[in-house]
Amino acid sequence: MTLVPESPPYTHVDVVTQIFHGVEVIDPYRWLEDQNSKRTRRWIVEQTGYARAVLDSLPVRKPVRSRVVELLAVKMIGSAIQN
Repeated sequence: MTLVPESPPYTHVDVVTQIFHGVEVIDPYRWLEDQNSKRTRRWIVEQTGYARAVLDSLPVRKPVRSRVVELLAVKMIGSAIQN
């Protein structure tokens, strides 16, 4: 049994405000656009870990996964990928 955290990991808010064509746009998560920053990479790892804990704990996950694997294994006529 997987333990599911009570809430998702904290997401830092760093408000950035810009004016586009006279319209003020507020973006509290602009910092996440830098995919190579250590802070963004750490956030991704933490969020992925939380999502995995939640999804892996669902009892319906195994049968759904099995069915998806079964459907993906179907041979397609004229397809470059065949099993």
